Amino acid sequence: MIATIIAAIAACWPTTTLAQTNSGSIEFHPKGDGTARFVVHGKAGELYQIQESTSEGTLTLGLWRVLNQQPITATSDTFDVTLPITSGANQAFYRFLQLTPELIVSLAPNSPVSRFVTGGSTGVVSVVFKLTSLYESICLQKLGITLSSTATNVQQDIVRVTVGSWSSSSLLGEAYFMNGQTSAVIFLSPPITLPANSATEIIVRTDFAPISPCSSGRSGDIIAIVSDASQTQGVLLNSGKQITAVGCAKGQNMILAKSYPAIMWEPISPNHLISYTPNTLLKFSISADPSGDIGIGKLSFRLAGSDVGNVSVAIRSSTDGRLLAPAQVVSPSSETNGVAEFYPQVDGVRRILEIAAGTTRYFQVDGLLGNVSPSSVLVTTMLTEEAGWSGKTFDQLSPAPLGFFIWTPNSGILDTDYPDADWFNGFRIPGLWPDGISQTRTGQ
Repeated sequence: MIATIIAAIAACWPTTTLAQTNSGSIEFHPKGDGTARFVVHGKAGELYQIQESTSEGTLTLGLWRVLNQQPITATSDTFDVTLPITSGANQAFYRFLQLTPELIVSLAPNSPVSRFVTGGSTGVVSVVFKLTSLYESICLQKLGITLSSTATNVQQDIVRVTVGSWSSSSLLGEAYFMNGQTSAVIFLSPPITLPANSATEIIVRTDFAPISPCSSGRSGDIIAIVSDASQTQGVLLNSGKQITAVGCAKGQNMILAKSYPAIMWEPISPNHLISYTPNTLLKFSISADPSGDIGIGKLSFRLAGSDVGNVSVAIRSSTDGRLLAPAQVVSPSSETNGVAEFYPQVDGVRRILEIAAGTTRYFQVDGLLGNVSPSSVLVTTMLTEEAGWSGKTFDQLSPAPLGFFIWTPNSGILDTDYPDADWFNGFRIPGLWPDGISQTRTGQ
């Protein structure tokens, strides 16, 4: 609570006592040397700030100037301090504010974005909290956190959570989630000092459980770590009082998976489309994370353009030229008929396209066009989901609900058919932007 005492005084008066209220009063004693002595009748142990307004009688909040940049701690119920004042002010207003120290928890700007994390990975930076200490330095003793997830038994996905300072690699504390608990209090050892009126960044790292038939981690679980202000506490260094944090900070979602793909676009020449000849429309690669193999179940491309007619579209491996699926004819001038969806096949049977752990496969999309003119334009876009991660069983007969880009981290499956595996859509795949990756070709 801020108590404000406001009064008008003439700068040339030798002694002035400002209006008294039940919150206290302030006396103003100009000294003639550009300073003034202020006597504050307040409360011992509290923090105070003295402000000046030179707004010629208009008490406009935005025109108040702080005279003491560092808050004053009252040593007794009545204390005095000498401070510089505005030189030559014809009239001024002075007030004192009783300041309440605060510990504020918020999300640091360098906290990680939403992303995939692999089972068994350790020391993953999950969130960076910013702790701001207002008006008084604080000895931070403990930090409260909770797990946020749509999954049941999310605590089984996590082995340990650790806390450290951004400015130091030393471990300050750790937490384990046992017996179904989704909240924890981390006692810092040693406690850390949060300097007054500054922000300190605290890093929260996570060790994830492996994903296998013998381990508790589960692909597809979405996890976020959230601050618990009610359990984040410390001690004010001046007054010795305990302080509890306010505010809330939630880390971005982490999608746990056994492995995941990464996409890399390869630029090609935008010019010289050729009539009645296969033209390379788009080149890209898909890499599997070193943590495990992945499988690709569906790839989708949208063709849009003008003066190109219908296009016969095929996708093949850049390594050996093998077609992954039969070619499709699309109409780039039609929003509904301009999308080609490919399901990898072997001998006419749909099969998962496997990419081994830590390896990369290269692909190209070819298009056979009719008459091409200098004004022809064709834009090929590899599609993904713009929002809304989804993971579910892949229905071989009706896979459309999952999305444009469908893949699996192969969590515990041993064959390459279409069992009830954990299939994901393309949301948040590294390198595959929400609006897809595109290549423009022209007839010039």
